[in-house]
Amino acid sequence: FHFAFLAYILLQSFAVMSCDASAIDGMCASSGSITLHKSIVQIAIRFLSHDDVAAAAALSGTNPELVRLISTLVISASILFVIAFHFINKEWHLWRDIKLTTEGLLDQVPDISPMVNLPDLIDTDASNDDDNKGQNSKTTPPKSLVDPANPSLLQCYSPSTLTQLTPVPNLSKSQVDALALRAKNAQLCWKQSTFPQRRRVLRTLQKYVVSHVDQICRLCATDSGK
Repeated sequence: FHFAFLAYILLQSFAVMSCDASAIDGMCASSGSITLHKSIVQIAIRFLSHDDVAAAAALSGTNPELVRLISTLVISASILFVIAFHFINKEWHLWRDIKLTTEGLLDQVPDISPMVNLPDLIDTDASNDDDNKGQNSKTTPPKSLVDPANPSLLQCYSPSTLTQLTPVPNLSKSQVDALALRAKNAQLCWKQSTFPQRRRVLRTLQKYVVSHVDQICRLCATDSGK
């Protein structure tokens, strides 16, 4: 894109600055060249002043040579700007950062908090108080992970205190196979997704993790017993 824009500016500048060699008194014989010079200067003045009337008045009665000089300076500055931006962007990836920043500000990702149910936290402060009082807060290890009262659930315990945590479903082989097939089908769709689509998914997960970071860290510490 940068080189295409640069080539366009160069072609326009060569066309603007080309004059008929047989012109009288060193003036360019082509009136279209002067018109193009005036258009470039008018665009520059309009960009700086944001006033169309002032841009038109500034060119009225102006020496064509002065118009040509200002136009050449504008074209040269544009070329230098494009070249500088290209090499700066190549080194520090500014254009990528600008796009990602704009996307983060304007493209709001959905909130998946209502769809995620984190397990309940145990009262770790109460357990610490019991330890400080010399009481043994640890319970007897379970003989089986399967809940005797409900075989469809697995009992979970904290490795450090053996305190019972929230139970999880005791899946059968067919249920595990169904989940694996579901994950396989999801991977087929994922591999066909574009990078912006994947980035949006990751930003959605990031939003949830950042907003629940304390709860997630406490759950991980309790589950691992650390």
